[in-house]
Amino acid sequence: MILNFDPGDIDQFKSTIRAIPGFPTGEELPIRDMVFDSGAIWRLPDLFLQTGIKQGQTLHVVMDRTNMQREGRDLKELILQILADAGWPAQVIWLEPDQTGQVHTNIAHIDFVKSHLQSDSVVLSIGSGTDRHCQACLSCLAAGA
Repeated sequence: MILNFDPGDIDQFKSTIRAIPGFPTGEELPIRDMVFDSGAIWRLPDLFLQTGIKQGQTLHVVMDRTNMQREGRDLKELILQILADAGWPAQVIWLEPDQTGQVHTNIAHIDFVKSHLQSDSVVLSIGSGTDRHCQACLSCLAAGA
């Protein structure tokens, strides 16, 4: 199956995602907006404020240890530095690989991330797949699990 997603129109994007066979009925997609811009990481602090997040809320950054580079720098360290410089110190939640060497969305990882969250936590996921961990944790928290 080839899926075409255009995140430029967030409402259409959500509708397309919900139409995937097997998507859970009634599941909410809490994504309000997606920013695609060569300088988007520099806008993170402003984007937090635009979404109503207040400085002082606990910011958790969920990521694995996969190396990512941006202009010769470690991307994850760069993002953490941008946030810290803007007054958004982050608590990193490192997701470790399983016996296959991969970081998969599974109950153990979901429980691990959930164990770090409070009711007013702000969660930023960095990297491919970490967003599924955050979505799964938020779904579990919303259900009272």
